[in-house]
Amino acid sequence: EFVETLPSAALCVMDPVQRVHTVAERAMPSQAAALAIAEAAAAAVAEAQIVRQQPQQQHQRQQQLAIQEVDTVTPATDVIPVAQPHEDFGQAYIRHCNDNMTHMRLFGVPSGEAHYNMARCLSLGSAALHADTTSAVARSPSLPPCLDKVSDAELAEARLDLAADMLRSAAICGFTAAKRALTDPDLQALRKHR
Repeated sequence: EFVETLPSAALCVMDPVQRVHTVAERAMPSQAAALAIAEAAAAAVAEAQIVRQQPQQQHQRQQQLAIQEVDTVTPATDVIPVAQPHEDFGQAYIRHCNDNMTHMRLFGVPSGEAHYNMARCLSLGSAALHADTTSAVARSPSLPPCLDKVSDAELAEARLDLAADMLRSAAICGFTAAKRALTDPDLQALRKHR
């Protein structure tokens, strides 16, 4: 009944704490009681904001722990293959892009691991062009960059440029397993030519 006395436009432009103060002042004859309700509501709003931030902070901490664990426990010889047996490097790259998008939807931040794996795909795609320029699989048309009418050597160099950029992006996104990157055989072409 007391809310109806306020213009609805006035309630819409107020922040939640102001709204609680205004409604409480009109509903109760005692100013002290109104302030007590407003303070309780403000505390509830602050608590709700903290609760919303906790999942992201927990995820960031879990990601840091997982990265540290991989960096210290997993020897470089046990690197997980970047591509599945049925995939070419372009298909694997797209899968890792999708992994990154899923990570962003779930956690609100890009995945350093997915960016690292995309760099691996690009490096392997470049190495395949350096090793075998006659194979259509080596060209892997779904692997970026999508360049038309370029030689295999130019495409290999463009892939190495992208791989280097993607590796920098992985570091920016939180990938910290430098030891793994320095010894990963999938990044050999990138280390050799850059």
